[in-house]
Amino acid sequence: MLQFFFNRSTLRPWLWLTQLYPILIIMPPKTPKNISSVSSLFTLSLSLVTTVSLFPLIITQPVLAQRSENSGSNTTQPPITPDQIFYEVKGSELKACRKLAKPTKDKDKECVEAGRGYTTILRTANSLYSDGNVADAETLYRKLIERYPKEAEAYYKLGSLLLTQQKNSDAIDLLKKAISLNADHAKAHNDLGIAFANNGEMDGAIAEWRTAVKINPDFPDALTNLGLGLLQPGQNKKDEAIANLKKAKELFIKQGRNQQADRVEQVLQEVSKESSKS
Repeated sequence: MLQFFFNRSTLRPWLWLTQLYPILIIMPPKTPKNISSVSSLFTLSLSLVTTVSLFPLIITQPVLAQRSENSGSNTTQPPITPDQIFYEVKGSELKACRKLAKPTKDKDKECVEAGRGYTTILRTANSLYSDGNVADAETLYRKLIERYPKEAEAYYKLGSLLLTQQKNSDAIDLLKKAISLNADHAKAHNDLGIAFANNGEMDGAIAEWRTAVKINPDFPDALTNLGLGLLQPGQNKKDEAIANLKKAKELFIKQGRNQQADRVEQVLQEVSKESSKS
């Protein structure tokens, strides 16, 4: 879960990664009783839809064999585990490789073709990311951008990955590039909004979340972010914020994301509680 905590005076968020599936949301209230601002009554966080594929590719690990140096027969090495595999891209070809147990002067690895084309490489990178192999996923995303510079998705995936690593400037550049190639990429607009919020640029963040919601009105993550953003000091748009949060909650329930729906409900209750005091 990626969470952004806002300091009341500076609105500078702190970001950290707590799990590999960054989706949402809101932490329980932990604030002093004497603070009157509604945005300070509970901890705000922003929802990030990132590089985890909805349909991660499961690649059958190739059987790599090595000829024994002591005999004339072929012997198969012990079964390969996922952490022994690394991937290389040459042109449009994806290769699955592993280091040889007994490397020679001329050969230290063994590779087999794992697939070809943009979609195969992208899905493999997504699968690596979802398995926690962020470094190899990043490498493949960069290879995709190098090989297919006109495809928006690789820029989006890499930008979102770098956002989880607090590399905000690089993330913004990549997300903007994704949007320049596909202006209707709602998730890229959502994540760019988070990057702007991370820089304290709340107006820019809200603009991106509005765009994400305009593209996809049933995008609960962006609706949540927009609602939370509109609750920030200086926005004065509580009614609109509540409307967005209520819709987000309904959509989360429809999608079976009940934990997220419950947390949005916590925010709505806090807003209602604060309103009744004023």
